[in-house]
Amino acid sequence: MIYIFYGEDTYSLKQAVDKLKEGLGDMATANTTLLNGRHLSLNELRAVCNVMPFLASQRLIIVEGLLSLYEPRPADRPRAAVPKGDEAWFKLAEYSPQMPPPTILALLDGKLGGKNPLLQALASAATVREFRPLGQRDIGVWIRTQVTAKGGTISPAAVSLLASLVGNNLWLLSHEIEKLILYASPRAIEAEDVNQTVSLAKETKIFDLVDFIVEGKASPALQSLYRSLEEGMTPPYILVMLTRQFRLLLRAKELASLSQAQVKEKLGGGPPYPLQKALMQAPRYSRESLDAAYRRLLEADLFIKTGKGSGETALMLLVADLCSMGP
Repeated sequence: MIYIFYGEDTYSLKQAVDKLKEGLGDMATANTTLLNGRHLSLNELRAVCNVMPFLASQRLIIVEGLLSLYEPRPADRPRAAVPKGDEAWFKLAEYSPQMPPPTILALLDGKLGGKNPLLQALASAATVREFRPLGQRDIGVWIRTQVTAKGGTISPAAVSLLASLVGNNLWLLSHEIEKLILYASPRAIEAEDVNQTVSLAKETKIFDLVDFIVEGKASPALQSLYRSLEEGMTPPYILVMLTRQFRLLLRAKELASLSQAQVKEKLGGGPPYPLQKALMQAPRYSRESLDAAYRRLLEADLFIKTGKGSGETALMLLVADLCSMGP
């Protein structure tokens, strides 16, 4: 069985993958294999898929980043790399019926276009799900559903305020919902609770930090980072907020030829203040420096998630590096 999960809503995508893992039972870790699509051939994948599960009824093989290698690109932006075997991957659909029944193959990727040739070739042989960011109207429904699932209740005013402060970043929303339920329990979450725990002051500190980074002011940026950590912001939270803002900067840069109203429409779905900051800051960066900064953010995220060092140290190095990459 083949699944293709892709899209910008990485939170919902991960939830879908976690459901696949649940089917593996207690031996999920031993029977889950993660592969990098950039360094994989079809024959190598077949060899892995043909291995029988260990003390379980199924195995899960996850391949990341394969489909995005086939994304059509403008003539001035050629593909940075091609997978091993290149055209051989179009035969994956032919291999699907030969795959051992215990094997579950999941191809994971980010945003893909409808003209992706590999996606088109595999669609008929796979269960395909696209995870798009929630629109503004759907965020409130998602918040209420999550609060209920976690055993809490929330007032309409609190839902509206939380959606306006956080936007459609489901990672942040999930984190804030858990915090709010603990804070308000056993009563319902009210707007005042949101103001107390998801205050704009926290985001303002992140925006101050980004401002210092954009201006290349390493000393004030590090001082701002220290204060944020001392006030209880966790390294993953700070990193998510920094990544969100630089992602907006990158998208705003790509849409520089449009009017401000058109850019805001394209970047819609999030709270207005971060969008306004991105529109003001993006012209100060080159596309190359933003690409380099975003890669550095991804490196820091991997460093923290793999436990190679403390989150505080990773953030300090990250902020220093980002300041040096400024316009």
